[in-house]
Order: sequence, then C-alpha cells, then structure tokens
Amino acid sequence: MRTHKLTYSIFTVLIFVVQFAQAQKTKNINLSTPYNTISTHIDNLQKNNFHPEVSAQTLYRGGKYASLKKRKDLAIKLLKIMDARGLEVDYEKLPRDPKFEDTTASEANKKIYRLFPDELPDIAVEKVGSQWLYTKKTLDQIPSLYQNIGIVEKVISLFPDWFDTKILGMTIFHYLALVALVVISLLLHKFFTYFFRNLLIRLITRLGKGQRGHKVTELVQAIARPASLFFIFRLWIWLLPSFVFPLTFTAYTILFLRVSLPIYAMMIGVKLVDFIAMYMGKLAEKTEGTMDDQLIPLLKRALTTFVYIIGFIFILEALNFNVQNIITGLSIGGLAFAFAAQDTIKNLFGSLTIFMDRPFQVGDWIVAENINGTVEEVGFRSTRIRTFSNSVMYVSNGRLANMVIDNMGVRVYRRYSTVLGVTYDTPPELIEAFVKGLRQIILEHPDTRKDYFHVYLNDFAGSSLNILFYSFFTVNDWGLELRARHELMISILKLASQLGVRFAFPTQTLFVEEVPGQKTLTPSYTEADLDDKNLNEKIEQFIATRFDEKAFNAQRAQSHMAVGGEDDGDG
Repeated sequence: MRTHKLTYSIFTVLIFVVQFAQAQKTKNINLSTPYNTISTHIDNLQKNNFHPEVSAQTLYRGGKYASLKKRKDLAIKLLKIMDARGLEVDYEKLPRDPKFEDTTASEANKKIYRLFPDELPDIAVEKVGSQWLYTKKTLDQIPSLYQNIGIVEKVISLFPDWFDTKILGMTIFHYLALVALVVISLLLHKFFTYFFRNLLIRLITRLGKGQRGHKVTELVQAIARPASLFFIFRLWIWLLPSFVFPLTFTAYTILFLRVSLPIYAMMIGVKLVDFIAMYMGKLAEKTEGTMDDQLIPLLKRALTTFVYIIGFIFILEALNFNVQNIITGLSIGGLAFAFAAQDTIKNLFGSLTIFMDRPFQVGDWIVAENINGTVEEVGFRSTRIRTFSNSVMYVSNGRLANMVIDNMGVRVYRRYSTVLGVTYDTPPELIEAFVKGLRQIILEHPDTRKDYFHVYLNDFAGSSLNILFYSFFTVNDWGLELRARHELMISILKLASQLGVRFAFPTQTLFVEEVPGQKTLTPSYTEADLDDKNLNEKIEQFIATRFDEKAFNAQRAQSHMAVGGEDDGDG
C-alpha cells in the first residue's frame, strides 16, 4: 500500500515538473520578430522536436481561438498545408527586425509579413503589441485549405498499416496514388486532345467556309496536344497538395509543373500565330496590293518574338525570380540601349509609317532622290530595291519615310511628250493637214488615251516650226510603253513622208541668187498639192492603211518580240 502511494506521489511530482517546465518554456518564447515567430511554429512541430503547445503560441489568441487545444490543432494543420503545397520557408529571407514594415503595402498592412504572397497570400503574421503572431485571417483560412488534405488522410486511415511503409522517403500509398494520377492523366490527355482538335476544326471550318487543308490539320494537331498537357498539368498543381506527398517531392514536382505551363503556353501561342498568319495570308490574296503579303511575315515574326518574351518572363516568375526587378533593370538598360540604337528605332518607326501609309507596293517602280528601281522587299529595318542596272540597293526605312517618293508603278497612263520640228518653208496648209493627221494617229492607235491629248503648232524656233505632240499611253509596263512609242513614232514618220513634210534640224541656209546649171533646193508646191481635198484624201488613205486592224496586228507581231517584265526606265 505504501509502495503504491509512493509511486503515485512520484508520478504526480513528475507531471508537475513537466508541466512547470512546459509552462516556463512557453513563457520564455521569443516572438519579437517575424523570423522568431515563424521558426518557432515550424521547429516545434518536427518529429524530433514535437511541441505543439509551444507552436500554438505563435497563433492569434483572441475570441474563438483562445483555446490552446484548438490552436495546437490549427498549428499542425497549417504546417501540413505548407508541406502539401511544397512551400518551404527560407529562414534567410525572414525579417529579423522587431520594427519590420512592408514598404510596398498600404498603411493598414505595413506591419504584416506574408510568408507566400503569390501562392497563399492570406498566410501572414502581424505585430500585436510586442509580439508577431499569425493573423486571425490566417486561422480562419486553415480549415478550408486543409479540407482536401483531411479527406485524403481519412482515406489513408482506411487502408492497412503496411500502406504507411516508407520506401525511399515515400509510403506505398503515395506510390499507388502517383501511378493512379499518371494513368488518369494519360486518359485525360487523349480526351482533351480529341476535344480541342475537334473544337478548333469546327472553328476553322466556320472561318474558312468549309475549306480545310493538310497544313491546317497539322496546325490544329500541334495546338491541341500542348493545350491538353497545359490543362492536365494545371490539374496536377491543384490536386497534388491533397495527397500530402513528402515536402521535397511536392516542391520539385510543383516547380517542374509551373515551369512547364508557360512552355506549353508558348507552344500554343506560336502555333496560333502561325494559324493567324495563314488566315491573314488567305485574306491578303484577295487584295490588289502586294504590301499585305509583305506585312504578314513581319507581323508573324513580331508576334512570335512577343510570345517568347512573355513566356520567358513567366518561366522566370515560376522559378521565383523577382520579375519586377528584372523588368526595372531591363527598362533602365533599355533606355540606355535606346540612346545607343537611335537609328535602329528610327528605322523601325519608318517601317511602321511605310506599312500604314503604303506609299508603294512590292513590285512598284519608285523614284526618290538617287533611288530609281523596283521595290523587292520591305523589311523592319530597310527596303530592298532592284535598280535598272540589276544591282540591289538597301535603303533604311527611316530615311525612306522622309523622302518625297514618286511612285511610277501606280500610274494609270504613261505620258509621251515631244516636239516635232518641221522646216520653215512648209506651207501653213500642209502644217494644218500634218497636225490633223497626227491627231488621227492618236485616235486610231490601240494603246493611246483618246480623251486627253494635245497636238498644236507651238513655237517658232531658231531653225524649225515646232509642233507640240502631247499624248498618253494606256499601258502598265515599260516594255509595252516602248513598243507603243515605237509604233507611234513610225506612224509619224510615215505620215510625214506621205504628206511630203520635211523635219528640220539646226542648219544655216545660204541663198545664192543664181547658180548656173543647178536646181534650187527650195521645194515648190503646186495648188493641187495644197488642195484640202487632196490632202484629206492622202490622210484618210494613210490612216486606213496604217491602222487596218489585221494589218496592224500582223505588223506588230512580226516587228516586235513578246514584251514583258519590269519597268526599266524613266517613262
């Protein structure tokens, strides 16, 4: 009996000593900084140092959270939530200043430190008096965050104990769960790929009015697969914390998944750009100009570059780099780069000006300052021009945008203006008839403009009477213009020969009153030669012979080779 009483007394004393030690330990907890509070919470819930009553002191203690038992349970669940999501606290980054203030936050939230601002923004500690404690909002969020984890723990408890046997740091249950997730993911991948492929094909069919090609099918498949993997990986990130895998496995797996998401998004974006470029190409084929065809590849390259830049930024963010600092650094560096690359930026804006104003199209013949040639390509920095000596000229777009450009390629008509000088001894009646015949040549030629031309005796020159011959050709190619000009000039020469008109050239005439035995050089015309009826008959006979449709076409086919190609002169 005495032995039992002694044993009971010793046991009571030991319990008192333990409780006293725990009370002293709890009393001496240092929660003066965010570092002390968070490290106390985590360190006292480890297997070799499990003191939940100490960890519970780091939580808010007011209202419904006054109970130590409730706070102990919440402290344990909070750590499980962190581990399940693979969120590891970096002690080196925790503030150790009792007067810590978040300079980026509003005035009301300056004395709050958030452990995981991106993943779990509601998990935070704040200063209460002289101590830093987990906020009431944090404690309110714990039950909902822990809900899925609690369900999995209940499921695990239904299995035999040997399911908790650990192999390489993971239980058999975890291995089985991982295999199940992989199998389900493969099945979902096939389903999502099929779903996205059919969805895109229906959309393309509507946009393309039922037209589909092999290239379109390849693009759809290239978009559907990464889109499927994107959704599956996003699903993994949502489900993985519920299975409470080991912290290291969860952390690295979630990191891999987060880095993979922007990679798959980039793959989708690039293929979407290809599809948009192909669709815009179909629309560009329906337009008359060629600038659209040149603009599409440039837009494609720009959009693809933009997709890669945005994807790279998201990858850095997934790797926990401070993207804001990087962007700020790039902005400062970009300003310095902009000063060093003023000409490049100027050329870029020149390219935008050319594409928006469209002063010329690819294939147009342009004349500007010392530039004279056909536009072959318009790039982001420069424009390539093929000169008429078959050399290639590269002109910066910044300079080209500031030039006065004469676009010869958009001419509807090609002007032909010349002066026909006839000798001073030509009678006025013959000049009138010659001018009338010249006008008739213009009206009858198949490649001349009929509604606007001028043929007049225009000037008394030093050694000739000058007739202005002003007309336009209705051709769109320099080679065809040369052919039409040749035909017109031959017609003028034949008309002059038919009427007896002589063309003048710079001469000095010495008149001798009499040279025995020689005829005078001055032509003589009879009244019959200058009779209006006679002259009109000669003109009608010439025009009828010269511009007979069959004879004219036959002569054109025999006299000239097939003409084609690019403009090659200053017509």
